[in-house]
Amino acid sequence: MKPTVLILGGGLQAVSTARSLKERGYRIGLLSSHKDYSCKSSALDFVNILSSAFDIKTILNIIRQENVKVVIPMSDKGALLLSSYKQAILAQTGCVAAVPDYEAIDIAADKLKLMELCRIHGFPHPLTVSDSALSSCNPDKLPYPLLIKPNHSVGARGILKINNPQELMRRLPEIQAKFGECHLQEYIDGNLPYYNVMIYRDKNGEITNSAILEIIRFYPLNGGSSSLCKTIDSPELIDLCSRVLEKIDYHGFADFDILKNTLGEYKIIEINPRVPASLRGAAVSGVNFPAIIAGEALNINESGGIYRPGKTLRYLGLDVMWFLSSANRWSASPSWFRFFSKDIFYQEGGWKDWKPMLAALWSNVDKIEFKNGKLRKKD
Repeated sequence: MKPTVLILGGGLQAVSTARSLKERGYRIGLLSSHKDYSCKSSALDFVNILSSAFDIKTILNIIRQENVKVVIPMSDKGALLLSSYKQAILAQTGCVAAVPDYEAIDIAADKLKLMELCRIHGFPHPLTVSDSALSSCNPDKLPYPLLIKPNHSVGARGILKINNPQELMRRLPEIQAKFGECHLQEYIDGNLPYYNVMIYRDKNGEITNSAILEIIRFYPLNGGSSSLCKTIDSPELIDLCSRVLEKIDYHGFADFDILKNTLGEYKIIEINPRVPASLRGAAVSGVNFPAIIAGEALNINESGGIYRPGKTLRYLGLDVMWFLSSANRWSASPSWFRFFSKDIFYQEGGWKDWKPMLAALWSNVDKIEFKNGKLRKKD
């Protein structure tokens, strides 16, 4: 068996990461701040659940107890924490924190800093205004609709569509109070597909592997997480993302969110400095990113695999929410009722990992209620 890899954090990305590493012969552990469906993965060799948030002392103790050689984060907060203590972890335990250096990850994880970098270097991005700059501009002159977006958030949490100045001034303080510093961003038609570009830039600055998901259905409907996507090929998107990572001097795995406007222009929205929940889309298309991450950390020559796009990845639990909410439920393409095909895979894990698959599905179904004669999501 290969060395032990510790997955820091849970979620669907942890399920996929554990499965991909287990296929390459690694010993896998999970350290999570709360118990979720990832704990049920049959790919895990050990699980530790904390009663509080991550702290570096606990992480170091688990690394020593389990002889962990690589730790891989599943969240932005986890990535920032590991990056802050990257050298200390290596010096005290010999374990490699598989994250970019803090200077690079700090820009990638902060949506406002990333937008400023895009502005300076001419990378395509939506019009963006910081909340602090709002006091020096006239809200009546802003292009509505627009979005309020926290500088640090996960998925669609805290993102709110605003239609007029009065709504902006009323809702902005609420979002700031809950999520911290925010920025305002140009709204791009949410009915168009958007893209997740997964890319690995090694320590020599070379792009070794990539995969692109075209998000076809998502929930919430005005812009949220993927419920159905397909893997595609786009040299243009890979080139764009590669140039951004070069400017940041970013080495490691990155996941870009990119929108396309009605003119067909790509707009960079954010970078996730860790593996996404839709990571399985890359795996079923031939690219084993977790093995690439662990291999470079350990100086093991791990083949990332050959990318074969054209696979469909479905997040069934979230797609149920999409079905209940969308007016296009009966005319969707591909059909919502198409469940099985040699090219259809499930984000929750599939039957190779049926326990987290069923637990993740139930966690979404449990949010549904029958009210006033209609099925809907619980408040």
